[in-house]
Amino acid sequence: MMFVILMIMNENQFLQAHDTFVISWIVQTFSSYLFRLVRTIKCLRACYWTELIEVAATKNTTSLTSL
Repeated sequence: MMFVILMIMNENQFLQAHDTFVISWIVQTFSSYLFRLVRTIKCLRACYWTELIEVAATKNTTSLTSL
């Protein structure tokens, strides 16, 4: 009887450890994808703003040279 109780306790501890591992893996994976998404958005915004600045600079130099 004691052996069965010990086996059940060990199984519960194993399941708790497994659940903890799975949860931590999900959190790490999600945070990794979230970090990549944020980095991609930042890069796209930087490219967009750089392009806007280049267009504005081109328009300004064109208007200055026409004077």
